[in-house]
Amino acid sequence: LLAVLPFDNLSDSPDFDYFSDGVAEEVLQSIARRSEIRVIGRTSSFQYRGPDKIIARIGSELGATHVLDGSVRRSGDRLRVSAHLMELAEQTLVWADRFDGDSANPFDLQDEVARAAVAALNGIFKESAKKDPVSAPGYDAMLRLRRLLNESRSDTYDEMAIAAVEALAPESAQAWGLVAKVRAAQLMTSTGVRRTELAKAARSAAERALSLNPDSGAAHKALFMLEPHAGRFREREQQLERARKANPEDGEILWSLYVHYLSVGRLNLSGRMAEEAYRTDPLQPLYAIGYANSLYTANAPEQALALMRHAVDRWPTDPTVFVIAIWTAAVHGETEFVSALLEGNWSGRYSTSGQFFVDRAINDAKKMLNAPDQLLEDCWNMLEASIGGHTAPLVYIALCAYLGADLDRLFDLVEQIPVERLREPGAVISPLDGVANLFLRVNHRLRVSPRFVELCARLG
Repeated sequence: LLAVLPFDNLSDSPDFDYFSDGVAEEVLQSIARRSEIRVIGRTSSFQYRGPDKIIARIGSELGATHVLDGSVRRSGDRLRVSAHLMELAEQTLVWADRFDGDSANPFDLQDEVARAAVAALNGIFKESAKKDPVSAPGYDAMLRLRRLLNESRSDTYDEMAIAAVEALAPESAQAWGLVAKVRAAQLMTSTGVRRTELAKAARSAAERALSLNPDSGAAHKALFMLEPHAGRFREREQQLERARKANPEDGEILWSLYVHYLSVGRLNLSGRMAEEAYRTDPLQPLYAIGYANSLYTANAPEQALALMRHAVDRWPTDPTVFVIAIWTAAVHGETEFVSALLEGNWSGRYSTSGQFFVDRAINDAKKMLNAPDQLLEDCWNMLEASIGGHTAPLVYIALCAYLGADLDRLFDLVEQIPVERLREPGAVISPLDGVANLFLRVNHRLRVSPRFVELCARLG
């Protein structure tokens, strides 16, 4: 199990940090896609920089057996990559080498590094069937844009940066796949006409990438992101499975498959995808809390709550971690865990949207433990308020069933709620209010009624 660390920037300018990170990420992706060696995701391994590159700590926290580290020096059009491979158990140097190349052919140089590392691990490095021609300026533009995407800085997706990638790497499937993912990511915070424009641009870029390389995982993932929240489940699954075939170690794709399979009630497959995402990228908070959630759904509450406690301690400022942990603890009657969570000063830790979800979760958790009848009334009122509107609060449907609402009366109300709107392109739904809520373990009572099948049919 290999961890590829961010390479050190030995260039004259600290502005080239994005470049050394990009080279290391390309090496990571080359090994993951073109060998049988298991590679830890970048989110986890790239947390170790400078003085944090402590071998013993990396081994214990990531469970890695080997570490690939290195440095990049860029001078004009010339590149020099130095790399070394460490075995963690004995902390011994397995292999080290230096590679020189031209920035006009960066992928060839990165393949050299990846091939040598794989050979040192006694693995086979598969030759790529597709060449990806990128000029030095195009490669530079791609690495800059990818850093923005990795850091989720959607507000800084400069149109000039996107245009530079399109103009400087017109025959690169990687470039067009990257643009497609950026455009799809922009959709998350856009409204109105802008959403229509972005969806069209994302689809066009994805189709261009697939015309150059049918195995472009980024393009398949972007097309999945363009699908509506409900309906077209078969198409969504096909897109994601194609993406996984091209990128078997991509935690982001595995996570999306976890949510997808949960959303169609295929819980064994969903749990497997959640575990793979977590094992691939164990320091990604979303994957950790998702795996904990899947454990709870798989009827392993003690394991689930233990991992949730770990996640809250490790990522105290992540709103998704907090919301899922406090809600699960309240449902399970873990009053001490809920009290411990409420002792923290949560105000001001999150963005405005994150604080909204945290406040709602705190309110619901308190009522779950102390005033469940009041919570049921609140949820029922939310459902009634959605009749004839543009939203379909699926989480409140599930909550009402869990809290003991009469099922026939509940489904009579559900028939009036516009859940079909979730099948429309451009439908907007809360991140914590997806179709997957209907299949969580705690909502089994909702699925007892034969009328649940009617709800599923309306959702496609």
